[in-house]
Amino acid sequence: MEDYQFDLITDSDLIVIKEKIDNFLENIKTRKGIYDYLTVADETINTAQSLDNNELNVDVYLKMSKSAEFITVRVAIVPLTLSFEQAKTII
Repeated sequence: MEDYQFDLITDSDLIVIKEKIDNFLENIKTRKGIYDYLTVADETINTAQSLDNNELNVDVYLKMSKSAEFITVRVAIVPLTLSFEQAKTII
């Protein structure tokens, strides 16, 4: 985002900035690093007041991917006369 520091910001710049962030996050999403995301860089958060203060605001909302931290493997040794369906009720 350093390319935009100290530059005049137009509506098309906001679109380009959002697209750059979206492309970066989409790459992470395709590799299952995040579940989903939303990027906001528009006039709803870049008000006239924030622009007068020389501020450019971008909000990024992330839904993180969930990973298995614990894997439980249960083992039951059952007699030959017991069916697997019956054995599943033991565990």
